[in-house]
Amino acid sequence: MALLFPRMAGAQTFNYPGFSSASLAATPLQINGNAAAPVTGLEDAAVLRLTTATPAQSGSAFSLNSIRLEANAGFSTAFAFQLSNGGGKDNDGNQPPEPPGADGIVFVLTTVANNVGALGQGVGYQGITNSVGIKFDTWQDGVSNGFPQDSDPNGNFVAVYTNGSTQTAGYIPYAASNSESAPQYYSPATYLKNGDVWYAWIDYNGATGELDVRLTDGNSARPTNPQLSQTIQLANPAILGSFPNVFAGFTSATGEQYQNQDILNWEFVDNYSPIGTNLCGPVIHSNTIYTLNESWLYAQTNAGPPVPSPIIRYGVIAEVSLVSNLSATAASVTSPNGTVTTLQNIEARGQAFLAADDLTSASALHAAWPNGNYTFNVSGASLPAVTFSWDIAQPNTPQLANFAAVQAVDSTKSFTLSWNAFTNKVGTNEISVNIGYDSCAGTGFSGLLPSTATSTTIPAGTLAPGSNYVNCTLGFINAIGVTNASPQYSAGGSHGSITSFTLTTIGAGASGSLNFGTPVWSGGSLTLPLTAPPGKSITVETSTTLKPDSWKTLTVVSSGAGTITVTDTPPKTVLYRFYRAHD
Repeated sequence: MALLFPRMAGAQTFNYPGFSSASLAATPLQINGNAAAPVTGLEDAAVLRLTTATPAQSGSAFSLNSIRLEANAGFSTAFAFQLSNGGGKDNDGNQPPEPPGADGIVFVLTTVANNVGALGQGVGYQGITNSVGIKFDTWQDGVSNGFPQDSDPNGNFVAVYTNGSTQTAGYIPYAASNSESAPQYYSPATYLKNGDVWYAWIDYNGATGELDVRLTDGNSARPTNPQLSQTIQLANPAILGSFPNVFAGFTSATGEQYQNQDILNWEFVDNYSPIGTNLCGPVIHSNTIYTLNESWLYAQTNAGPPVPSPIIRYGVIAEVSLVSNLSATAASVTSPNGTVTTLQNIEARGQAFLAADDLTSASALHAAWPNGNYTFNVSGASLPAVTFSWDIAQPNTPQLANFAAVQAVDSTKSFTLSWNAFTNKVGTNEISVNIGYDSCAGTGFSGLLPSTATSTTIPAGTLAPGSNYVNCTLGFINAIGVTNASPQYSAGGSHGSITSFTLTTIGAGASGSLNFGTPVWSGGSLTLPLTAPPGKSITVETSTTLKPDSWKTLTVVSSGAGTITVTDTPPKTVLYRFYRAHD
């Protein structure tokens, strides 16, 4: 059983993996004008349609209730959108090769109301006071076509505005070398209205005043660097103010030119917590993924060879993750011997299904999960049955070569972790290393390395002094897979040999901090020792996915003199269970 002990992460305000009736019932939206949801989009999935491909429309959708942001108005959001079926009798002078269609969408935060939006060139944003808007514009408005109040640089750009102004005069093309206080715009290399699924990430760090926009055409991976970065003081009372109560949403409009303007998914976080950089963000899949992964688990407690794990010896995980604009009602996998295993809907949103099995012997493992062809079936999403061959060689056992040094790491200096060679390789192979990595906070160390690696260096300052990093892992992994273009999916599996160990750093730890000790597994229960500041009320929480909304309270206890012992008896069907504590 893998354990992780992250600190508290920022709260997730809401997450729409799609805009099905169920999603909207769970978290209603205020939908205005010509906007509608759920609507069947191009990908046969339920979307939020802000306007149809019809002239003279306006539509908007906002959170039903206001959201209180953190100090200095920090926030993070991510969404996918699609602009399609453009047409109209006029053009803005940029065609061809620019496809027809107008006017675009605006992501908006406003303290005023949740029923705002306007027609035409303002893309629904014009005139909304006490607001910030990030406009994805697909039409060039300016003096030449009767809209001197806008002065757009072209018909394909992204820019930041405040208080309902859509005037772009004086904006310059974005460059990292520019002063971030100068108003700037970004024009992507391909057209926003090309019918592709576009992905956007917007983050505002209230402490620094930096607002970053990241944007990709058809690629759900978050870019490392922003495509647009702007310094702006949203905490100014004339804009949003500090700790503002805001409505979050989208506006859109059409004029004589028009297009379908769809939002496919959306997540919003009420503080600066960049999405997509870790497991706390939305996992936006551009295709459906079917996986079957087997792990042989070991523990290394001294310089000698690792021994079979006393917690779980063998584990198998079968999982289906749907493309982000689809949802399903059920999923299963059928083994070569005809056994059908039902996958659980792990987030109750119909996008991720998982089955986990842990076994105590190799014979039981091979009987339950033999090599051969496996078939995944998904119900309620119009996806075909997917079959692939799962016949993979088991990697050799990873073993730390410098175990003694791992027990006294000076975290103020770089440290090289070393191990034996990965020899029993087949298919695609890699080595994984995890040293107490907390994907929510970005602490600890994690890496995927080529199978030829026999060491990795942990940079100075990465790990905390005076800490025990329990259940660190070193893994050798063999994998095979297949891809399909239509419908788009990838399917495959892996066999991994995973060795867990404890890494200890020397030096004084943070005063008054919470620290888990080494857990003890016995008789189906896990005992977790915990040191904490004396006289505090400590909440211990568990999760099976690390998603922000998945954490559940296990217990609330008093720290007394500073030492706590917590016991948990997890269900046998749960292969991974994570723990965190806070006061």
